[in-house]
Amino acid sequence: MFRAGVLLLALLGLGLPAHATPPAQRVAALQRGVNVTNWLRFPARGDPAALSGYLSDAAMADLRHAGFTFVRLPFEPGLAATAPGRNALLAQIRRLHAAGLAVVLVPTSATWRLEEREADRAALLATWRRLAPALRALDLDR
Repeated sequence: MFRAGVLLLALLGLGLPAHATPPAQRVAALQRGVNVTNWLRFPARGDPAALSGYLSDAAMADLRHAGFTFVRLPFEPGLAATAPGRNALLAQIRRLHAAGLAVVLVPTSATWRLEEREADRAALLATWRRLAPALRALDLDR
């Protein structure tokens, strides 16, 4: 009888809603954002030098001084498919962090139809699986 009671309590506990709250500094970092579409989504050239030159460190600092707290950064998912591409993406995130800006990454393919095609959903998942290990090295409080 005791075991049945414990099991019943455990099952009832599964029905309770979770109340996870993100740290306050992470919420504050997302108060005022700006979208930078063409930098990594439709780059004219994908080499690291061209990607670094799209937005200067001074321009990043200007964004922060203007009161922006984060950058929404759409990127071509193919960038995450190779080690050099991931390294180029991470380098730009580190530059934004150095300017005091948080970053929201948005993998955005011009050809994906996520609502319609399972293959596209699988590609999105594969993008995050390739990118997640590299993102672990970044400061999450940015």
